[in-house]
Order: sequence, then structure tokens, then C-alpha cells
Amino acid sequence: MKLLSKRKFTLWWPFLGLHLIWWAIWFLVRVEPFPYGFLTMVLSLEAIVLSTLILIVENKQGDRDRAQLALDRVSARHVEKIAEHIEKLEQQQFRILHHLEKVVGPEKL
Repeated sequence: MKLLSKRKFTLWWPFLGLHLIWWAIWFLVRVEPFPYGFLTMVLSLEAIVLSTLILIVENKQGDRDRAQLALDRVSARHVEKIAEHIEKLEQQQFRILHHLEKVVGPEKL
């Protein structure tokens, strides 16, 4: 659940705004000289962490999708069996009706 909340936070617009403000302060205050080695390292590490979190969440979603597919297959088999049973009942009803027509006559039914 925490992974999902972190993922939602990274997709949130204020998250992007916070980064833009942080970079602006970094450049305006001149925390480090031009090549920005530390900033580059921090952003690279952040990208690695965020991409790893996204992959984990997507993998869990894949697991959920596979489990749902298995349940759908079981449900489809169950519905198929019910349909076959209903078809057999319908055939039995037609046989009974046909037998009654022979015994009683169609005009009395």
C-alpha cells in the first residue's frame, strides 16, 4: 500500500512543482559551480529509485491481472456447466411435453 501511495505522490502535480522550485533555488543560490555534479548525482539516484518503484508496482499489477484471469477462466467454466445443465433440463422438458402430447393429445394441453 505504501508503494501505491508513493507512486501516486510522484504522479501528483505538486511533486513536479516542488522539483521545479528546488532546481530554481539550486541554480539561483548557486549551491555548487556549473557542472552541477552533486545535483546530477541526486537526480540520477532519484530517477533510479522512482523507476524501480514504478516497476515494482507494475509487476504487482501484472500479478493481480494474472490472478483475475485465472478467476475469469474458472467463472467461465462454471457458466458453461450451468448452460449445459440448463440445456439438458430443456431437452427433458421437451421430451416430457412431447410424451404428454402423445398421451393426452395436443388440443388438451
